[in-house]
Amino acid sequence: MPRIPHGNKFGYVILVAVLCFCVNWQAEIAYCADSHGETASIDSRSESELRDELWDLVKSLRQLRTDYYEKQTEYSKKIKKYQTTCSKLEAELNELRERSENLDKNIADADKEISKLQKEKQKNDQVESSAVKKLHYFISQQTEIVEKGIPYRREDRLERLNGKASVNDQQISDLLGRVWSFSQEELRIARSGESFTGQVQTDKGRLQYARLFRVGYLVLGYITEQGGYAGIWDNGKQEWKSAANKEAESIRQSIDILDRKRAPEFIKLPVFINPKHIKTEGDKAND
Repeated sequence: MPRIPHGNKFGYVILVAVLCFCVNWQAEIAYCADSHGETASIDSRSESELRDELWDLVKSLRQLRTDYYEKQTEYSKKIKKYQTTCSKLEAELNELRERSENLDKNIADADKEISKLQKEKQKNDQVESSAVKKLHYFISQQTEIVEKGIPYRREDRLERLNGKASVNDQQISDLLGRVWSFSQEELRIARSGESFTGQVQTDKGRLQYARLFRVGYLVLGYITEQGGYAGIWDNGKQEWKSAANKEAESIRQSIDILDRKRAPEFIKLPVFINPKHIKTEGDKAND
């Protein structure tokens, strides 16, 4: 028996069924004719019609087979197309999964870094808070010292230290900048001497223009332009004190030296020193 292709089995089964039906039908007709003793014959017209019907049935079966093959081919193409699409989607899915895993890992690393930075920020905030307190204490301390010291450009020095009213004192960068600028200027003043022109309030309560001289923070004196009155600043009483005789002459000589009208020389000037209590071992034992 010849081998039937897999895709042809359905049409072949139908064809065999039809042929078997036709054979059985012819056998039944012959059997009926023999049983009645009659000789049956099929006219040419009936055979022709039967043949035509059989041929139509064969053509229908062929058409069904053709349609089946076409649909099978179409379905095969679609399946192949879907398989290709599925392969691409699987590749993209694997790539997305790999990206997702990498992103999860990056997120985990970022969370660790954020946690580390938060801890560092807390430490920095604590250090900054402590530094701000110390800077504010330094500013208040130096403000008091400047206010109780010699009246040399006091307003400029206090403004350099405290800043303007609109500045936010909580900004540590501003505080550090002001303290640094103030400290640099104060160190310059402490190790220098100069003469300059300004106004002073004499013991008579009048403002007069005078030629002043300064030596660090220790000595500040003047000679008025009118009358040639001399005076020196008393740090203890925080006021100007009139100077006469040798003291006034020392002031004039100091101004001439700083104005480069006189050669430098050793000059005696009164210096006010704040009293300080120095603890000894006995003091510590008594505390």
